[in-house]
Amino acid sequence: MLETPRTWVRDLDLYYGWVVTGACFALVLAVFGISFSFSVFYDYLLADLGRSRSETSLVFSVQTMTLYVSSALIGGMVDRYSIRRATMVGTVLLGVGLAGASQSGTLPELLVSYGLVAGVGMGIVYVVGYTTVQRWFHRRRGVATAIATSGLGVATLVVPHVASYLIRELGWQTAYLFIMAGALAVLASAAVFLADDPVSFGVDPTQEFPEGYLAGSDRRTVREQVAEVLSVVRSRAFVSVFLNLVLTYTSLYVVLVHMVVYTKDVGLGRDVGVWTVSLSGAAAIPGRIALGYVSDRLDRLTTYVALSVGMGVLVMSLSVASTALSLYAFGLIYGFVYGGGAGLVPTLVADLFGVDNISAFYGTAAVGLGVASVLGPFLAGTSYETLGTYTPVFLGSGALAFVGAALAATWRSG
Repeated sequence: MLETPRTWVRDLDLYYGWVVTGACFALVLAVFGISFSFSVFYDYLLADLGRSRSETSLVFSVQTMTLYVSSALIGGMVDRYSIRRATMVGTVLLGVGLAGASQSGTLPELLVSYGLVAGVGMGIVYVVGYTTVQRWFHRRRGVATAIATSGLGVATLVVPHVASYLIRELGWQTAYLFIMAGALAVLASAAVFLADDPVSFGVDPTQEFPEGYLAGSDRRTVREQVAEVLSVVRSRAFVSVFLNLVLTYTSLYVVLVHMVVYTKDVGLGRDVGVWTVSLSGAAAIPGRIALGYVSDRLDRLTTYVALSVGMGVLVMSLSVASTALSLYAFGLIYGFVYGGGAGLVPTLVADLFGVDNISAFYGTAAVGLGVASVLGPFLAGTSYETLGTYTPVFLGSGALAFVGAALAATWRSG
């Protein structure tokens, strides 16, 4: 029954890769709508759980780290087996985790339900959403990836406001139930239209792969596939990619987790923080698409290095941003820059290491984002609790982005 809608769409005069791109957009929207709305739950959790900022931020950090670690561990299976089945498994785990979060009243309960169970589910869906497009596109890979991953921007723009309203009206636990229902509906609908690659789905890949489409994961033994993945993961080039993601994106997680409480601390109110995060999500959408389009025509690596430097400069500027207007401007510019840079990462991984094991490669590299998601919020919480200010972590995470940009400048596709 699930084959009928996608088979009907496949037979239209439209390259089916664009349908897959739309489905991946929906997967990314659901995953990051849940993940990046944490900032509007954060101050309520601080009040209800009675824990410190650094302890409470562990809920987000564990969830994000679990997301990225599970994507690395499961990525090879996604490369080898059906992405639709993987998506449905991830959807079930995500639903169970959020249902558990809605019944949680202590930090350990939230760490298990939201952090671990929902985190694994999000990790499976995440790796499908970010890597499937790479198998469908070569000539227009940058813009297709940008469209798919711009679901993150839409999620950051919309979901925090919906979640904030639900929390005010119903409480944070019931809000998780409503978010769960919306996420399950989106994910189940998207799974209907997913397909592994053009050849296996009976689509002519010539317009995107004029030199021929090559895929070999299903013709190798598991041992051979693991050996291929490990040989790449252990290379200096791959380690450099991993470290770049840790260093460059630490600042992102400082902003995402602590912006709402930061604006409350400086007397601007929580709504300014919510809008700053949302505006960054809105700006990430054109940032991803515009810079993805540019990267298909200019040098992708040079574009990424410039954006990494821009992230560092912008997060440092938070140390002197003291008005709502300046924070809104930060949100718009930072969102455009980080959106463009993050949207290029899956494409750069494909350019550097190929698409045959793309889910395993990207999932493993993305563990660096998980490390950043732990490091950034922890440093921010510790900075505030020990020094009473976020300024050191704004300056420090900006400096880390400069180091990440320097690493990226050494990459070469091969």
